[in-house]
Amino acid sequence: MRAHFHIRGAYAKLAVLSPLVLSSIFFALVNGVVIAQETPVQTVVIEIKGTIGVPTLDYIQEGLSYARDVNAQSITILLDTPGGSLDATFEIVKVIERSEIPIITFVYPSGATGWSAGVFIILSSHVAAMSSGTVMGSSQPHEFPSGTPITDPKLINALTEFIAERARIHGRNETLATRFITENLNLGADDAKKLGVIDAQAESVDELMNLLEGREIEIFERGSIRLQTKGTELIHLDPSIRVRILNFISEPTFAYLLLNVGFLILFLGLMTVGPEVEVIGGIILLIGLIGLGYSVDLFVIILLLVGGILIIAEMMQPGLQIFGPAGIVAFILGSLLLLRLDPTRWLISQEWYTLFLVAIATMMIILTGFGIFILYKIFRLPKQRIAIDSVIGKVGIAVDSLGPEKEGSIQVEGEYWKARASEQVMVGQAIIVKAKVGPVLIVEPQTKSLSESSKARS
Repeated sequence: MRAHFHIRGAYAKLAVLSPLVLSSIFFALVNGVVIAQETPVQTVVIEIKGTIGVPTLDYIQEGLSYARDVNAQSITILLDTPGGSLDATFEIVKVIERSEIPIITFVYPSGATGWSAGVFIILSSHVAAMSSGTVMGSSQPHEFPSGTPITDPKLINALTEFIAERARIHGRNETLATRFITENLNLGADDAKKLGVIDAQAESVDELMNLLEGREIEIFERGSIRLQTKGTELIHLDPSIRVRILNFISEPTFAYLLLNVGFLILFLGLMTVGPEVEVIGGIILLIGLIGLGYSVDLFVIILLLVGGILIIAEMMQPGLQIFGPAGIVAFILGSLLLLRLDPTRWLISQEWYTLFLVAIATMMIILTGFGIFILYKIFRLPKQRIAIDSVIGKVGIAVDSLGPEKEGSIQVEGEYWKARASEQVMVGQAIIVKAKVGPVLIVEPQTKSLSESSKARS
């Protein structure tokens, strides 16, 4: 009887607790669903403006890395470019096509362009979109510096096949893709959408995300996936300091300017006393080379070195006359050849070429004027040899500490000279010039010279 009572009590308790347990499970499931729904779908937004280059590639890779860290469902590229480096573009295409995260390229806002190299990025993306008032196209390569369209079948066929394959992979209009190159075709957003070149047209990123909801795309090593983009949270990612610096110095016009300014400062530094100016010029020169980032031909480097050696030889031995002009011509020619914007490496719009050529022409006029001024000064140097030799025997002040193996600066009659002493000389000590070896004066302490003179008179 007691056992039966306990059994009935247990059933009674279970009957009472069951609704509570079921309710708890129900609310836990509901809460779980709510929590899951509260976790927003995210897309990492990066803005690419200006010419396409190595900094662009780095920026996209940074976006991919960040998207993995925050577990974002996609990356959205806001594109506005006149074109750029084909080498960098090919690398960007590889990154996009091998990405496990969907990449959406959106030519935005109104007035933006996806020209030349930008077309390759658009057609290689998992989703291609444009906003009203934007244009894509003009992908035919041009010669530099004339801007003449390239018609070389080898290059044109390679580029058309490459871009057609990108369009085919993503189910876009292959015929029009090739016409971007062969005919320099341009399309607005309306026509590009109607003709199947892009996948969507929207007026904002939020609208685009809503339009892409449920769209199926193919992802590398993941196969077909369905996008869930409705209500996507936008995470805007600014470029890193490294990318910003590279962007700043890699703009071709500015990089070329750095190259030439660095040379001019280095050249002027070699004509003055002290290594500071040469160091500054050398650093600027190196920054210019890094910014250019182009293939440097071995013979161009040799030409630059020969030009530099000839100029230094003219400064070391004034009056050679032919060395200075030849060195300046060699260096200017070498610097022009160093800037390789050949069609196998660049795809960029004709408008950008025009502005670039104006900037280059302006710089070359300035450089030519400077070269003429330097030549004038060089030709006048032989007449000043007497003035230079007349420094011997003059008394001056040591600006730096000097020694037999240590060169420094001295001041003689208000002018600064490079000098080396026969014995240790301290800063501010009076010196007398005894001889001249090349551009370096040989000095000794004035007190020593006075004591030797006294002994001689005795």
